[in-house]
Amino acid sequence: MFDLDDLKKTRCLPNRLWTTTSCALADVLFALPRRTTISFEGLENIPDEPVVISPNHTHKFDFLPIRARMLTRHNVQMATWIKARDYLSRPMAVFFDQTGNIPLISRGYVVAADFAAVHGRRPTEDEYRPLRAWVDELADQPAADAYEPLLNRPREILGIGYDPATEAFDVAVRRIYTIFMQQTLALAERVRDAGIHQQIYPQGATSSQLTPGKTGAVQAALALGLDIVPVGISGCREVFVGNSPLARGGDIVIRFGESMSVGGLTGGDVSAFDPEWEHRYDEQLRARTGELMARINELVEPAYRWADDGRSDGKTGVKRFF
Repeated sequence: MFDLDDLKKTRCLPNRLWTTTSCALADVLFALPRRTTISFEGLENIPDEPVVISPNHTHKFDFLPIRARMLTRHNVQMATWIKARDYLSRPMAVFFDQTGNIPLISRGYVVAADFAAVHGRRPTEDEYRPLRAWVDELADQPAADAYEPLLNRPREILGIGYDPATEAFDVAVRRIYTIFMQQTLALAERVRDAGIHQQIYPQGATSSQLTPGKTGAVQAALALGLDIVPVGISGCREVFVGNSPLARGGDIVIRFGESMSVGGLTGGDVSAFDPEWEHRYDEQLRARTGELMARINELVEPAYRWADDGRSDGKTGVKRFF
């Protein structure tokens, strides 16, 4: 599993040779078997100083058209926040480490990865959901035989010590999540200080249409002192072949909206990704996230706008982490 030591060793800054080569290869993919057209609108909204670039997320590889063409045609670099699961393959971990990416560890990943480490298998949805609700303080401690070793066995969870004699499991997960996210922010600060933009998907998971956003992009922007540029990407569903980076040809339109400042929060300092802080400022964080998602909705084509039921049709639950 991707643990704290792996996170601390992450390069995060793009290696120019690796990024230039990979972006050139992406251009070849878009040219074959017949030409894919990628058009940008509103590029003037990308300032010279670093910002958080927040697009909708409709396909596993929709970062390719924006990152590849921004670099090869406009010499604009960016680093993408990506899920820790993408580092589980050693070859992919090397690739992501050299091309400018920032690993993201969620509470769900901590829960699912620890369950897998203890039991030697991934949790089922029926096992994962009660644990996650407990960790998120939405339900009481669940009762089942599968949870007994999680709650009572001293061990390291993703490289961080846990002693059930002194700390409840749900409290430990929230503490471990905070440690990981502070390290992620440290990497993000290095990227910011190098003058590189950061790409964060506010939806979290892929979905063919827009769904309500998570507050992570807003929290990151607050912690880093950066504005957010909303982005609408349309056409990836039609252009990419299945779940692969291969293109069948077609049109991808990428629209950059006006930057938005998320500003400070009323009544306190920023302690982004700390569970207690998230809970205290949840209403304000959700309001800013709602504004961001509304702006993205205006930038995508009609077929990519709000899903009628507000639900993602991509991976959910445990499938997001493995």
